[in-house]
Amino acid sequence: MGKGTAYPHIVRLLNKHYKGGRVLELGAGAAQYKSYFDHHIGIDLPNNRFSDWKDIDVYADAAKLPFAPKTFDFVFVVGALYMMNDPRAVLQEAWTILKPKGTLLVFDYMEHIQVKAVFNNLARGKRTNFALWNSYELRRLIAHSAFSEIRQLRAHSIFYDVARLLAGRKPRWLIMKAHKQ
Repeated sequence: MGKGTAYPHIVRLLNKHYKGGRVLELGAGAAQYKSYFDHHIGIDLPNNRFSDWKDIDVYADAAKLPFAPKTFDFVFVVGALYMMNDPRAVLQEAWTILKPKGTLLVFDYMEHIQVKAVFNNLARGKRTNFALWNSYELRRLIAHSAFSEIRQLRAHSIFYDVARLLAGRKPRWLIMKAHKQ
């Protein structure tokens, strides 16, 4: 397993919503969530910064997945969809490779965190054309790919979020769950 951080709230939500079967992780990076599943496939680009760790199962563009339709029961992406060149095509591919009644979970950063990433990359001379969206825009993007039952999930309890807001800190995660009918 890779050296990336496995966030406890993501592990909790993956365990809660995963009902068994084959799993595809898009933009898997260090594949830090691989050990939580029996049948996990991690996909990422060959030039990602984790590629030397050999935890990625398939090197490919998530907008052109090399899998047959209806192959996976569960697809998820953690903190990577906003960095992908064509998020709409990625979600359409996810819909295609999911089996009927399959589940999609998208864990992405809130818009204010994404803006920080743009500025950090500008300072380093790296790519800056990330997608910036709020919950309404991400929900609409997922719906455009024919997913249904789209709903926003919370990373933490409402009390945690309120305490963060009272301390002058905004929530960090935008989490969406959707199904293929």
